[in-house]
Amino acid sequence: MKKIREELQQFGLAATHPRSVILRCLRERKDHPDAETVYQTVHQEIPSLSIDTVYRTLNLFASSGLIVHLAMPTHRFRFDGGVEPHDHFLCTTCEQIVDIEPEENDHQVFSEKVAALGQILSLQRVYLGTCHACKKAI
Repeated sequence: MKKIREELQQFGLAATHPRSVILRCLRERKDHPDAETVYQTVHQEIPSLSIDTVYRTLNLFASSGLIVHLAMPTHRFRFDGGVEPHDHFLCTTCEQIVDIEPEENDHQVFSEKVAALGQILSLQRVYLGTCHACKKAI
């Protein structure tokens, strides 16, 4: 938990207990949870925590660059605790999101046309498809 608190402070955020628990939850998960899933997880440890606090905290973390707010065509906003560059596969049937580690020669380079539009903050590549489990069920 000490590492989590130090990370919050490095981003200029107060290392409160609720923030530390929410960030730890995201760092430990690989399933790209939505705010309600985070709430259900951390609510077990902090019963007095409100869903509104979780939403505000996740948005604060995302705007500070501490986590990534995924730009996904899903029914709920999803968050990624892994901030290192990587791509995602989204099953359009079950909405499972899986990390895809970048290849060695795969660099996030922006074309001059894109860079001319404004300051680029990040690149999110999403491969849309149907996972094997959903494909079998069809």
